Amino acid sequence: MYGKKPLSKSMLLPGSPASVQDRVLRIHLALAALLAGKGNGHQLAVLIETAYLTWFLCDAGVCHADHTDFKDIERMIGNTAHDTDLDLYALREDDKSLAVWLLDLHEQQLRRAPVFTVLKAQERLAHFARSGRDAPWERRAG
Repeated sequence: MYGKKPLSKSMLLPGSPASVQDRVLRIHLALAALLAGKGNGHQLAVLIETAYLTWFLCDAGVCHADHTDFKDIERMIGNTAHDTDLDLYALREDDKSLAVWLLDLHEQQLRRAPVFTVLKAQERLAHFARSGRDAPWERRAG
């Protein structure tokens, strides 16, 4: 046989319910802390990672979100308040529904997407992190 090795059954199916639930719980805890004004840098990073991974999964065909939705998410992240004295982060109250929409969309993606698609999206996220770009939905001028 030539070419790539065929994917295993476990790579062609969505992640296990336990693994999906574990990731979703971690994201919801980060969001709860940020909405309560008691988030830390790690929890903000979890929200940013979720936004970017959601974008890459949409780009892979796992959802049909609009580009403007992600521009709104970028604005939401940029508007996150940082209390430098206490080193705490807070999402604005008027961004709560957008954050909940993002997490609900991401949870749906994780429950539907084959493991290999999620892994590819994570690879793209790692590549993006090294790219120096501000947001993955922004195309380089060229």
